[in-house]
Amino acid sequence: MIGMRRLKIIIAYDGTDYFGWQQTGPQPSIQGALDRALTTITRQEVHVTGASRTDRGVHAEGQVAHFDVKWEGPLQGLQFTCNQLLPAAIRILTIDEVVPTFHATLDAQAKEYHYWIETAPVCDPHRARTCWHVPSDLNLEAMAKAAEQLVGQHDFATFCNQRSLWHKPTERSLLSCRILSEGSRLCLVVIGDQFLYKMVRNVAGTLVYIGRGKIQLEELDAIMEARHRPGAGMTAPAQGLILHRVEYDSTPTPSDLIPQIL
Repeated sequence: MIGMRRLKIIIAYDGTDYFGWQQTGPQPSIQGALDRALTTITRQEVHVTGASRTDRGVHAEGQVAHFDVKWEGPLQGLQFTCNQLLPAAIRILTIDEVVPTFHATLDAQAKEYHYWIETAPVCDPHRARTCWHVPSDLNLEAMAKAAEQLVGQHDFATFCNQRSLWHKPTERSLLSCRILSEGSRLCLVVIGDQFLYKMVRNVAGTLVYIGRGKIQLEELDAIMEARHRPGAGMTAPAQGLILHRVEYDSTPTPSDLIPQIL
């Protein structure tokens, strides 16, 4: 008899035409597309659980998810067939069996997001779906210093769009926050253990305001201490945000649990 297996997948997707990761209604979602493809292939009701519930229009290069299924064939076959059924904007990059206790959301130790900004006068159409076009000269030194100020544990209520969450703890810890330049493109790299609603996009918008001189670098501390969302920069557009990777402690596979005979 075939037993239930827990499988871990890493997924990449272009979120432009999707209403985010989570399936909450009839609108197209990444989770919904995966559920349908896996259910069709396995002839079982399959529901994937993702590490991050990315918002509408946000992309991923390394989203992680898990699901339980009875499957006796090779996992690469399941991966190949699923990719054949999925829309071209969604692909399973890897698939592995993990222990039944692994949880893509709860076991995540850190997430790395990249936010891309194009500063050239004209945006290359091949990049338009994955960047925020800001055609202006930005003060990169001020932006880099502001990003550095955000590293560590702080109250990030100023960067949270959801008022209903403001009465809950809004302290978060950023392990890294830096600006990288690549020609006319800038990449905000943010790594943290947890994030508030639209926090990375609000940080990106605030750094651009600092880069344009609309907010002074010296004002950043006071803006954060105020815990007042309108005092910071705009919410940067969704298309520039990419979930780059999710970090875990080493995830043991079933074979790892078998005692080794020396």
